[in-house]
Amino acid sequence: MRQTSPAATAALALVLALTSGCRDSAPPGAVAGTQPPQLRQVAVGEVELHYTDQGSGTTIVFGDLAELLRQLNAAPAHVVGTSYGAYTALLLALHHPDLVKTLTVAEPPLMSWLSDLPGSPEVLQDFMSRMWTPAAEAFRSGNREAALRLTVDYFVGPGLYDQIPPEFRESLEANAREWEALTTSPESLPTVTREEIGRITKPMLIIKGEKTYPIGQLIDPELARVIPHAQREVVPDGTHEMCVEHPSVCAGAIHAFISSGPESASKTKHGTKKHPQIDADYQGSSFFPSA
Repeated sequence: MRQTSPAATAALALVLALTSGCRDSAPPGAVAGTQPPQLRQVAVGEVELHYTDQGSGTTIVFGDLAELLRQLNAAPAHVVGTSYGAYTALLLALHHPDLVKTLTVAEPPLMSWLSDLPGSPEVLQDFMSRMWTPAAEAFRSGNREAALRLTVDYFVGPGLYDQIPPEFRESLEANAREWEALTTSPESLPTVTREEIGRITKPMLIIKGEKTYPIGQLIDPELARVIPHAQREVVPDGTHEMCVEHPSVCAGAIHAFISSGPESASKTKHGTKKHPQIDADYQGSSFFPSA
């Protein structure tokens, strides 16, 4: 595997792979403790994936992830990705289907799909002006904390950076170089069409936060339309960081999906799946105040 810098960190298992965006893999509680006993999780931590002077991007990272899965003899794997990691997971399933058994994606930023969705110009402009562009400028000027504050303000809520749990903030800070690479790289999120994503036939679970950011609200139903065989899970009160805020809810949904088996998962009709007991146990247990 290429080595030069920390790109998207990944927690990988012999049967389960977790990829993420600008923080450490998935939150430990999102899978640990509730995953099926036959799955063995190998926490790789801060994986040194490919990074060059040209930056980073999903095209580079999914290639590294594919190579790592092969080196670990971990394929086919249950692949779980959040945000940028979900984008990476989709590309992995598209280009290396032999490495994927099932796919769980939480709010992949399929930005190129926004061009023809109602209301998207205003939403995209808000995203670029409030978060992406100023965060990139802050990174370029060396003000890492300002960039992370802008990121949390946009994805979680204004002024909440100082209220997030210490372990979450430490994770953001530890992986800030990856977020810097993404926001300052010209091809961090390469275009992938609906037709391409529609060719993915692997069993899929789509997870969304009920109160996620506007781009997520637009893309999630469109992804479900393009992948009609996918199951869906909406995390109550969840933002874009729904699996940090409600790890047990995400864990329960992933566990139920994987435990259902590839055959039954692939035949599940499209629709939002609920887990009443999980919802009853964990609804409202957010790290963050309600909007």
